[in-house]
Amino acid sequence: MCNDTTIKELLPAYREQTLDPAENLLVESHLASCDECRTELSLLRLMAEETVPDPGEAFWTAMPDRIYQAVQKSRTKKKSFDLSWLFDRMALPRWAWAAATVGAVLIISWFVFTPLQNRPETPQPQGDGGYAGVTVTAGSVSVADLDEDELSTIDSWTGSELGSIAQEAEPVLGPGRDADIYEAFEDLNAREV
Repeated sequence: MCNDTTIKELLPAYREQTLDPAENLLVESHLASCDECRTELSLLRLMAEETVPDPGEAFWTAMPDRIYQAVQKSRTKKKSFDLSWLFDRMALPRWAWAAATVGAVLIISWFVFTPLQNRPETPQPQGDGGYAGVTVTAGSVSVADLDEDELSTIDSWTGSELGSIAQEAEPVLGPGRDADIYEAFEDLNAREV
């Protein structure tokens, strides 16, 4: 492989015999020892001998019209609604599509299954359109105005709600620990109260 760029640049002028005698001698001495440069010189000679036909006057006369039509065609192409750019951008490798699919499945699964775990129980409707165990009252109600049935309903409801809160708090407070507010007050000294 010949790395002498100076000789390679002088080869076309050597073929046309326009070099001065010193450069001509330099190229000839290099060609005697370099097969690659001799091959390149022979290719230059073959290309110079090859005649390129003239396309004729009709070709050159029609050339400006063909260029104008091509430009107009490309302008109208840009104005039309074309989604090929979208398909070009969607040409991703298979691994990218696989990763995107796995990510979409994980996200959808997370949204589908996570709310099921934390969803509070809703009262079930009865046949008459009301809800079992739910009484809706307008305005505020005094505890003194409630009868025994209403108080027992509230007591059972608060007991079940506090029981579910205690179950949820058990991992935080520790198993088997009864957190009584009165015990907490007894532990406080007078200054903390």
